Amino acid sequence: MNYNNIFKEFFELITSDEFLEMSKIDSKSFTRNKNMNFRDIIYFMLSRGKDNTSVELDRYAQNEDIQPVSRQAYCKSRQKNKAFSI
Repeated sequence: MNYNNIFKEFFELITSDEFLEMSKIDSKSFTRNKNMNFRDIIYFMLSRGKDNTSVELDRYAQNEDIQPVSRQAYCKSRQKNKAFSI
């Protein structure tokens, strides 16, 4: 298996409804269509650089053409994910 297939399968997994349901803390998490949805949170965490969170969030929003998200809103959304709520 080559790297392209590995990455393709990985991104298919993290964008699947099954992964979303498995990752949510409760049934109400990630149900509204906000500026930074579940997929964006996962992508942001994977692509994050070394700058502070606010700078990285602004950069991500600009690159993805979405509304900027505050650090507090990002942290609150991230806590709705089982793997990152610890």
